[in-house]
Amino acid sequence: DVRGFVTCDPVSQECAIQSVSVGSSIAIADVSASLPVDDLNILVDTQWDFIFPGSDQPFSGGLTITVQPEGIIFIDLIDCDVSSPGTEIEINGADCYTWSEFEGLMDNAESTDTEIIAALGWNAIVFTLEQAYYSMQLFPYIDEDYLPNPGTAYYETCDAYAATWTESSPPVNPGGFFISWIDDVANGIPGPGDSFRLEFNHCWLDDEGDNIDTYLRGLIDFVGYTEVVNQENVITRIGFETAAQDSGKIGGVAYGDEFIDALTITETIESDGVISIGNETSLSGRYLIVFEAP
Repeated sequence: DVRGFVTCDPVSQECAIQSVSVGSSIAIADVSASLPVDDLNILVDTQWDFIFPGSDQPFSGGLTITVQPEGIIFIDLIDCDVSSPGTEIEINGADCYTWSEFEGLMDNAESTDTEIIAALGWNAIVFTLEQAYYSMQLFPYIDEDYLPNPGTAYYETCDAYAATWTESSPPVNPGGFFISWIDDVANGIPGPGDSFRLEFNHCWLDDEGDNIDTYLRGLIDFVGYTEVVNQENVITRIGFETAAQDSGKIGGVAYGDEFIDALTITETIESDGVISIGNETSLSGRYLIVFEAP
């Protein structure tokens, strides 16, 4: 249950998450056997704020993580290094970390359980926000200009890489993504009640200014498009929540199906002109997502 605010540029139609609200929460019920805990309950206790038009790192915010036997772990974004001003991450009011140090805690063999759990809790909400980003990216394409006929697909290329790829069989360069439309309402117009599919074909996304990038394969289904427009022709509610009647579908965002593998997200690391493969995550499951005007 993650809630917050999104800001959109009316000209470019680009949208970005601006804040995550107090009270947002995530429960992790199945934790790796390498951690001596059964579950984690993560609560946003101080609002996260981002710089528009989008930043990977908020400049303020805080979490409370409840876990046994560790008890309660507090995470806060503060300026804790007087000699080098800037937002750092503080755990339990004592230990302070730069962003790079904090992000590396889960992969550091010398990290304590408290450090790993703190990083896991933070990453759980960040990961959820990343999934919301895919929905926001899809909205501008739900239009007859891109999808004139049901069943046809619109294709767009992703970023190209010039560096050396370390795997023996490099992916297509540049890869891209397909967007297709299923006319569940059967009215010949892409719109409310319909379904859309986003399929990544070796899509590499280069995060400017960061050597850690993202490589995507697989698909995401967006079922039950919702769009409510007021009298001023302004969208006041948009998302994926209610499937068209008699379509036999379940509304929401779903990863993969019985024929195609779930979405695979691979972290790539570029260093000295060489791209190496880092962590890889495979997603399956479903969630609802709605954006609503305040």
